[in-house]
Amino acid sequence: MIKKLLCVAVLAFLAAGAAALEPQKAPDCGRQEALKAKNRKILVVYYSLTGNTKKVAEDIAAATGADTEGLTENKKRTGFFGFIGACAAAARGKLTEIGPVKRDPLKYDLVVIGTPIWAHKVTPAVRTYVTEKKGSFKNIAVFATSGGTSPDKAFETIHEITGMDPVASAGFIEKDLKQENERHYQEKLAVFVSELE
Repeated sequence: MIKKLLCVAVLAFLAAGAAALEPQKAPDCGRQEALKAKNRKILVVYYSLTGNTKKVAEDIAAATGADTEGLTENKKRTGFFGFIGACAAAARGKLTEIGPVKRDPLKYDLVVIGTPIWAHKVTPAVRTYVTEKKGSFKNIAVFATSGGTSPDKAFETIHEITGMDPVASAGFIEKDLKQENERHYQEKLAVFVSELE
């Protein structure tokens, strides 16, 4: 009985997380010129399985003039069993093998780290990146996407690994990314971007 309930809950979560997003216009937060005027180099690093985290990362980059680095994982995380394995690995704090990283965080004044929330935790790919690159960050900011889960535990994990307090943090739930909530999303994004200054 418990296994059936767990399977139903996971399937419902998968269905909610895999919902297609409408393409949306990149935000005009009015901050790009201010951040460039300060000659701050910003890198947005993210892992995205369904596209939600990638969307937020690209919108942050568009608003700030930042470079982006999408992390890839060498392990299959799609399908029912892939997702179950991903959640289990995240819950246990496992590292994974990630693809080659092209951009050196040492060359940036600020690295914005984005992760989906899996089992209330940071994804193995982001955990691996942060672990491998700790000591290479001058400043960090963090954001997370989820179906509705609080990002606090994921942010705590990144803080514990890096030993750094983020200059800004934000959680975006799937509902924020829906077309009908565009205004709310843009406002939330603008607040986060303003905290990067």
